[in-house]
Amino acid sequence: MRADTVDLRRIFGRDVRYTVPLFQRPYVWNRDDNWSALWEDIRRTVERAEQGALTGETVAPHFLGAVVFDQAPYPSSSLETRQVIDGQQRLTTLQLFLLAARLSAAALNHERSVRLLSKFLENDEDLFDSAQHPDHLYKVWPTNADRDDFRAVMLSQGEGGRLAEAVAYFQQEIDTWLAEAAEAQERLSMLVQALREQLRLVVIDLEEHDDAQVVFETLNSRGTPLEHADLIKNLLFRDAERAGVDVDRLYKTYWAPFDQDEWRVEQTTGRITRSLLDVFLTYWLTMRTQREFTASALFKEFERWLHSSAVPTEDVFAELARYAEIYDRIDDHPLHGAEGRFLYRMKVLQTSTPMPLLLFLYGLDESVLPRERRRRAIRAIDSYLVRRAVLNLSTPGLQQRLPRPGRGCNPPARPRGRGRHQGPLGNAGPPPSLAKRLRVPCLVGTGPHLLPLGPAQRAHPP
Repeated sequence: MRADTVDLRRIFGRDVRYTVPLFQRPYVWNRDDNWSALWEDIRRTVERAEQGALTGETVAPHFLGAVVFDQAPYPSSSLETRQVIDGQQRLTTLQLFLLAARLSAAALNHERSVRLLSKFLENDEDLFDSAQHPDHLYKVWPTNADRDDFRAVMLSQGEGGRLAEAVAYFQQEIDTWLAEAAEAQERLSMLVQALREQLRLVVIDLEEHDDAQVVFETLNSRGTPLEHADLIKNLLFRDAERAGVDVDRLYKTYWAPFDQDEWRVEQTTGRITRSLLDVFLTYWLTMRTQREFTASALFKEFERWLHSSAVPTEDVFAELARYAEIYDRIDDHPLHGAEGRFLYRMKVLQTSTPMPLLLFLYGLDESVLPRERRRRAIRAIDSYLVRRAVLNLSTPGLQQRLPRPGRGCNPPARPRGRGRHQGPLGNAGPPPSLAKRLRVPCLVGTGPHLLPLGPAQRAHPP
């Protein structure tokens, strides 16, 4: 790889497209953690430049961080195209700031500043077919989840959302700061000059032999830390891209819902707070691998499983989407039913250990596991957990005491002509005694996992 320190003229001052791959996370920067700090850095840089103009002192440039680009030829236009491997939050925010500065310049009728800033925001329309590729106008093109909002904001049509909020924040700060100066237009000119010359980025260009995925994973400590789900998303889409699969179709069909805010809501399990998507992926992977692992090891465990299982990437996408729907509906059971009571007790007992097993049970087709038998299995697990709670037994190690799915008996994400006890990972083993007792196929046990029902319970199940 090659690294160079450049100002914004080298990055945005030429006709170029910086495209953010769809496997990267959506825009997540916010006012308190990111926007205000960037504004303070820019403001101080301009004010130092103002002071330097009076004293004749040389003003040192301000470094904004690093970005990583990979070559991405785009045959349908004459524009140079680069793929953003790292730094997309920073590049997107800089574009939003430049847009806000242009709006402030337009409000002051400062046409020269408007023209200069426009050169940093828009490409020459003679270099592409604007009718066929209207979005080639923009220097930065964000990931799929943000494209509609970004386009609306750049066209001054966006009124809601994080991107519009960023522009509104920056414009308000710029307008207030300009109003404090004796000569607002002179200060505006100084701002534009500082944006062009005083702000620097370290640009790292990947070369042919560099692995973009490895670089992406090792550079995620800057800015807002990546969640394990972001790394898993990157891994899956990279693998799909290498396999020649249509990644846009995969995204729209399977992954797009995971980029919605509801999956990014923080949830506490035990002493650890993380996104709902990370929590779900932990449950799903535990069900798949039949292995316990710490929350911090989620990505590495997923990577190990993916590369050792040889499951087609599209099957993984399809199954994640399917089990996400199951997980999303789990809480919909009424409290007066056996399932609703069990889920309520899990919350009261503050335990999530049975969740991988629940995903497995709800994932089985009713031809394999009829609804009443699933309820019977859940009542048995419920009874076991309550009795442990009454005896004040701790939960560590509980995962090993619960029955687990037999290898390969998870249902396929899509019908592929396998037997009803088969799944994409292989063949099912024979149902053991515990499965016979609960009449749940494919459950494997290695000890007294569940206490047997008494005669009265067998005669009159709860």
